[in-house]
Amino acid sequence: MPQTHALTTHRPPMGFSLVELMIVLVIIAVLASIAIPGFQDQVARSHVMGGLSELRSLTTAYEDFSLRGIDSFDLNDLGLEGVGTTATTSRCEMTLTPPDADTGDGGLSCILQGNPRIASFELTLDRDGTRGRWVCRSDLPERFRPAGCLSDEN
Repeated sequence: MPQTHALTTHRPPMGFSLVELMIVLVIIAVLASIAIPGFQDQVARSHVMGGLSELRSLTTAYEDFSLRGIDSFDLNDLGLEGVGTTATTSRCEMTLTPPDADTGDGGLSCILQGNPRIASFELTLDRDGTRGRWVCRSDLPERFRPAGCLSDEN
């Protein structure tokens, strides 16, 4: 029977080496540096869509008043608690432009608040009274602007 010497027995390594842990930390840091800005942009886009949703929810009542020839109404009449033609929600500082008595043109606007990437930019729904349609305009950077919403430069 062969004799084994105490110095020749080999034990498997236990745990991780410092180098292996550092490599894992570098990989996590690189992935986080890629993912976090994209996540923050997505959160900002969701705030923009929330503001647009708040505007669109008022267009039906606005349209009803306009089609009945009523041109003196405010945000309270549209179902939003505010003071006259301005109101503040968690996402927007809303402003109402009543329809013009002759053309029917008017609109609703939202100055976005909250997320610093989109705060103080404006979303506007303009009513084209002759065609009876709403047009979205915004001064937001293109990456945050909702699809179908025109740049203010157009």
